[in-house]
Amino acid sequence: MSNKHPYNTRMTSQSNSKMMNNVPVSTHEMISVARKEEIPSNKHQNPSRSQGMSSEPQRMSAKIKSNSRTKGKQSTNQSNSVQPIDFSTIRTTYPHQDEVKSKRLYNLPEGKTFYPTWTEFQDPYEYIASITQEGSRYGIIKIIPPEGWNPNFSLETTRFRFKTRKQKVNTMEGETRAKLNYIDQLQLFHAQQGRPFSRLPQLDKAPIDLHKLARAVADRGGPHEVSKNKQWAEVAREIKEGGYSQTCTSASKTIKERYFDFIDPYEKYIAEAKRECKLGKLDIKVDLAKPEDVCGKCGKVTEGNEDVLQCDGECEKPYHIDCLNIKKENLNPDAQWHCPMCLFLTGTDYGFEPGEGFTLRDLQQTADSFRQRYLKNHPVPPGVSMEDHIESEFWRLAHSMDDNTEVFYGADINSTDYGSERDRDDPYNRDPWNLRNLPRLTGSLLHDITPAIPGMMLPWVYVGMIFSAFCWHVEDHYTYSINYMHWGETKTWYGISASFASKFEAAAKKLLPELFQHQPDLLTQLTTILNPEKLVQEGVEVFAIDQRPNQFVITFPQAYHAGFNHGASLNLFAVNFALPDWIKFGCESIKFYKEIKRHQVFSHERLLLAIGLKNLNNYKVVKWLKDPLSEMCTKELKLRAEVIQQLSLSPPIHDITEPKDSEMVCSYCNGFSYFSALKFKCTDQILCIEHADYAQGMCNCGEENEKKYCYFIQVRIRDFHLKSLMDTMEYTAFQTQQDVEYMATYLEESTTLSIKVLEDIYTRVKECGYDFELSELGHFIEQSQIWFRKLFELCFEVAQNIWPSTYRNTLINNFDVGDFLCKWEKRARGFHSTTDIPPLNQKHYCFCRRPDNFKTMIECDKCHEWYHCECIGMSDEEANSLDTWTCSMCHYDKNHLSKKIRKSMNKFEKLLKATTVFPFSPRHSEQFVKIIQIIKSLSGPDLFHIRREIGLGLAIPIDGIETKVGIDTDVIMTDN
Repeated sequence: MSNKHPYNTRMTSQSNSKMMNNVPVSTHEMISVARKEEIPSNKHQNPSRSQGMSSEPQRMSAKIKSNSRTKGKQSTNQSNSVQPIDFSTIRTTYPHQDEVKSKRLYNLPEGKTFYPTWTEFQDPYEYIASITQEGSRYGIIKIIPPEGWNPNFSLETTRFRFKTRKQKVNTMEGETRAKLNYIDQLQLFHAQQGRPFSRLPQLDKAPIDLHKLARAVADRGGPHEVSKNKQWAEVAREIKEGGYSQTCTSASKTIKERYFDFIDPYEKYIAEAKRECKLGKLDIKVDLAKPEDVCGKCGKVTEGNEDVLQCDGECEKPYHIDCLNIKKENLNPDAQWHCPMCLFLTGTDYGFEPGEGFTLRDLQQTADSFRQRYLKNHPVPPGVSMEDHIESEFWRLAHSMDDNTEVFYGADINSTDYGSERDRDDPYNRDPWNLRNLPRLTGSLLHDITPAIPGMMLPWVYVGMIFSAFCWHVEDHYTYSINYMHWGETKTWYGISASFASKFEAAAKKLLPELFQHQPDLLTQLTTILNPEKLVQEGVEVFAIDQRPNQFVITFPQAYHAGFNHGASLNLFAVNFALPDWIKFGCESIKFYKEIKRHQVFSHERLLLAIGLKNLNNYKVVKWLKDPLSEMCTKELKLRAEVIQQLSLSPPIHDITEPKDSEMVCSYCNGFSYFSALKFKCTDQILCIEHADYAQGMCNCGEENEKKYCYFIQVRIRDFHLKSLMDTMEYTAFQTQQDVEYMATYLEESTTLSIKVLEDIYTRVKECGYDFELSELGHFIEQSQIWFRKLFELCFEVAQNIWPSTYRNTLINNFDVGDFLCKWEKRARGFHSTTDIPPLNQKHYCFCRRPDNFKTMIECDKCHEWYHCECIGMSDEEANSLDTWTCSMCHYDKNHLSKKIRKSMNKFEKLLKATTVFPFSPRHSEQFVKIIQIIKSLSGPDLFHIRREIGLGLAIPIDGIETKVGIDTDVIMTDN
């Protein structure tokens, strides 16, 4: 359907000449007239906002003059002559640390920006899932890749041509469009009544907002209720923001008069059409089955009756004048006439007109030229940033009644048609964040859908210029979306989270009642923007984000979003995906689509079934798929039984043939009917069993065969198989719960668990998706592996220092740390001593921590600790010849002995403390415990503590050890 007014499409040269002196002028002209108090001379053309109205304001923003309008047409078949885009004039990079605005327009809060590390950036879906809980509250988020990630631009600009759509900024804004539509309807009505007006009525030197006046009166019950309750003064105050001047003393009287002059006659004329629209009777198309000479009101023949009016609107129906309760003498015979319904629907078939074809270079030049001229005429105020200024200008234009600034927007361009010949060695061609690759990664539930859906799984390209916009919408089936900007000026996004989606929809219906009355599915048309300030006033939480080159924007399930461009930009690409948490949103989208009778993009039933059959025993999938799939199957089984009983049908016919999409579309709700369908022998149409009540109306067999209808149920999956599917998933969930309980008991009751056992448990829990909190254990295992290796290397170096002849030629991979510890234990206890470990009540000496063995001992003059001479390799003669003697522990500073060991232990101590936050107490092998104790002994808090621990078979003897040539004895303290 064209987005021109119906009367424009049927205007003939003869009727045009008759209308020259009676045509209503365009809305923006009337407002200009009201402000200037003069009528422009060039008003004798039919009004149509889709064509820029009858007269454009004389300013540069009225319409863009593209450099490509003639060149593009001439060179359509000369692709070789197209010049590539000049990247030297384009912003292709932006500082990695994004700008954070302290305050933005309407005080909107900023959406969250995430900076993944290189490790986090490896798996897109895993990373997005990790931030979903935090990010989903914003509806939209921004992801800035790690510094250095910057893929090449992959489109062949020399042959990339695309079509655009024209966008008038003010008619995209819902409230502005509703006002303009209403004034157009008033113009048409008064013109056909013989009372055309060329300027809006004024009050206090400003045009009266007739649309706002009509709504204010309607909200109070109509003009008679307003008069009865003496509310005209209240109405006058409501429709004029900022109030009236002191010289305006008759506002209420003037408002009342203007209402009855301009609005009341029209509202009475369309009253019945309004009532029909509320009941959903919006079809004004010609019924070809009925004779053309039948009155559109009473249904009686009009042929031979002179008092008949032929509608010049879309319906083209004849009407008896008496049926419309109007007087013939009040009609203008030279004006076009519209029936109440066509008049009421004027302007409601709004849509974007197709624009011109461009190359990237052409659009870049057109966009840059337009932007420069616009900013020259509307310079940036002092102290205001360029981005803030353009955002303010966008919303000023959106609310303007007389500024019809028009721009071009290249949207929904299939990227696969223009992909470059990629270098196979380019790592970005295989990068998972490349949006050509991302939809097919196994992390998305949509990756198995075939054929790939353009725009969802095959990337689309968006090329914008200043003020070009994308309107409020949610993604198809409420899926996630990801959008990457390659180059260009900023793109501002507005986002509303799923938790505010219903409140947003209610606010939109409240602010735009007329548009929703005509189009209940308005928000699915992608043609309407609403000022975020108005939404915030209605209690909707709106976030804003500015996207710049090399940045991703993610929208979450059922998150409404809209936005606009600040200049020439290219977003390559945009695709959709679905993570497990999307399932519940997808189910809700199907319910909504059926309510508004919107066609679905893919079969939700088919998708969930395919995922379920492939993962019957995979608890990682079953845990989030079981409930929605079981709910779907249960509903299906219940509906089958009810329909068979209500329609007295035979048992269903089973047919496993895989249908085409077109073969399973319900004729009533337009939804896919995959599990089963109600079919007919007399027609190819089908019904989903949810709407089987409409079967008799679709079947013509009943009238001919004494109400013996030909419909029947055909099922693709038998009842038994649906039940079996649910039972299998239930069993998988039950069995997994048993495993989890056993695992918890095992962990609790085991006295010793090696790192290998913990590692195996952690891997199993992670891979199977068990509901078992082990995030801290995962960190512990990772750190344990690192530090175990460090300690292993330390023991290896100690072994080579003490017993170089034994371990000199041993490779570290062949090093037996257990054998080393056992050998160390024997050495520490065996220095010429044949006794076992002494009782605890005896006094211990020396680093070997043995009692007095009645052999020569020597005392340190500093610490007064006694040492066995044989333990320190000193003979009796040497001991007797010394006047003073200091042990190695005192000879070297404490820090010299344990500084590096302490440094290593600081991290290890933290790791040990972290075990207290686990849901269970992890145990370690004896070998692992032994190494921990060794290092803990050497990292005592003071010299005395270190001394007392040395010699228990858990520490390194300081004196009398074997060393490598040229290596100091304290080398064994080295931190590895």
